[in-house]
Amino acid sequence: MDNFEPFVSVIIPTRNEEKYIGTCLDSFVNQTYPKSRYEVLVVDGLSTDNTVDIVRSFEGKLNLRIMKNPEVKQVFALNCGIKDAKGDYFVIISGHSFVERDFLEKSFKAFCEIKKKEPKLAAVGGSLKMVCENRFSNLVSSLYASPLSGSSSFWYANNPGFAKTVVFGFYEKKIIESINGFDEDMGRGEDFEINLRLNKNGYKLFYDPKIKTCYYVRNTLSGFTRQTFGNGAAKGVCLKKGYFNPVWFVPSIFVIYQLLLPIGLFVMNFWSIIFWGPLVVYWVANIIASIKIKDREKANLFLPLMFWILHVLVGFGFFYGILFGKNSAAPNSNSKLPALEILKMGSCFTLRKCQ
Repeated sequence: MDNFEPFVSVIIPTRNEEKYIGTCLDSFVNQTYPKSRYEVLVVDGLSTDNTVDIVRSFEGKLNLRIMKNPEVKQVFALNCGIKDAKGDYFVIISGHSFVERDFLEKSFKAFCEIKKKEPKLAAVGGSLKMVCENRFSNLVSSLYASPLSGSSSFWYANNPGFAKTVVFGFYEKKIIESINGFDEDMGRGEDFEINLRLNKNGYKLFYDPKIKTCYYVRNTLSGFTRQTFGNGAAKGVCLKKGYFNPVWFVPSIFVIYQLLLPIGLFVMNFWSIIFWGPLVVYWVANIIASIKIKDREKANLFLPLMFWILHVLVGFGFFYGILFGKNSAAPNSNSKLPALEILKMGSCFTLRKCQ
């Protein structure tokens, strides 16, 4: 592994990403990794904007293939890309992001270094630099910069080490194939679930903050709401599939507690102090965490409220995932994902190049 660079497939699922996909692809044009040793697969979920036209403009600049995802959902695009990837390793990048010039080189080197020490290594991932387009997105970025948000450590951690999950990871393809790819029951959070499954199967993930990706943070309240609620729902679905983490229950317990608070209005004695105490502690911790966040702007005066909104949305989303998420077991080495069967029938195909 020290003497050659393996072929790497970069898989980019898209759906109406005309605003960002050009920047994303441009970041792969001049990578420090040998250009002949990587390909870019854009798997588009029937975009109705100019996404595909913008992608086609990069033909000739990249070793590029454009593919259709007739199922639209991102999880199908990921399995489609893995199925057609020529590389022994692959990276999945959001069309809503872009990478630094040495992203592939650093990812490969980190993987080699850790693999020597840990044979069960499945992937390495790096840190996310949040790109803000307005004041609201700046507010959201400040939110994710704090552990109080409950977000994964790749948003804020500075030290390398083994992790439970990674973002935009550099994966060994044969390992992902051995656990049958991404779980298509996941309407959202399929990357979160597959990392849980890798851990469950004894594989390791490594976080290296020197590997850097830039991500456009949600810049509207509606976008933030959908994303946060979906993240909570994904954890609810994972719980139904047999994964368990007691921390997942905290936001939902917080929601239930708040719904019961009106009862405290009728308890005007010593017990009312105990009943209302947790809420006081929460808001004190919330305000302290908000004050500690660096590079705060005036808009960040709303951070305590945003923390509360985030926790409530995740809590309700968790309930939604439990109630309405698919109640099937996580894929294993003895089962086949529907997408892999669909792909064999040719539902995922390469688009013709522009004449």
